[in-house]
Amino acid sequence: MRPIIAWFIVISLVAAAVGAVSIYKFPDSIAGEVSLAAWEALQERSIELWNKAREAIKGGEEKEEVVTKQSDVPAELDQTPSQIEEHDKKRVLVEAGWRALEGDNRYSGPKIAGKDLKGKVVLVYVWNIDDLDSVKMLPRIEQIWQSFKHKKFVVFASHRGGKSDRVKRVAGQKKVTFSFYEDAGFVKEPKILSYPTIYVVDTKGKVVYHGKSDRSATEAVVESFPRQ
Repeated sequence: MRPIIAWFIVISLVAAAVGAVSIYKFPDSIAGEVSLAAWEALQERSIELWNKAREAIKGGEEKEEVVTKQSDVPAELDQTPSQIEEHDKKRVLVEAGWRALEGDNRYSGPKIAGKDLKGKVVLVYVWNIDDLDSVKMLPRIEQIWQSFKHKKFVVFASHRGGKSDRVKRVAGQKKVTFSFYEDAGFVKEPKILSYPTIYVVDTKGKVVYHGKSDRSATEAVVESFPRQ
């Protein structure tokens, strides 16, 4: 049966080539019209014969037991319960507008969940431990935190540059009480071009300040609180 299929394919290709030349060179001639009609008939007949040949081959072979390969299993199904739970936690954080707030990314300070930040004013301090200005500004960010922490307000520092034990030590040395994270932040955060950078997200999830001034950031925080 297989040689017959091979010959049929060869004949079909030759006929298709001849028909294509006739259609292209003489589209309005009788030869072109005949070739076009023949080509359409050949297509229909080819499909029909090909399906019959496949059924004949399939029917002549022994049915093999279907074995599901590991690669055939969808990724979302090929997970342990703990992996599924972890995936769901990350999905919730992304949907809430925040990323990388899992426990493994936290150096110190209170734990923060992205879903808990909805409806709150959030100040994110993006810094690098090797940048002296970044380290010097930490006490000023602490002052902002202390001034408004009784309101619906959250502050956290997002270190960029790779995990380092020095980050936690600096938090202790500067007596900082807000949370320290590695590479955490708002999903739609503005571009961070240099350190340190501060940005403020209001209660509706909009970035209302992006810059280096702790004073301007404080003003943005105050303006973002709902009016009484």
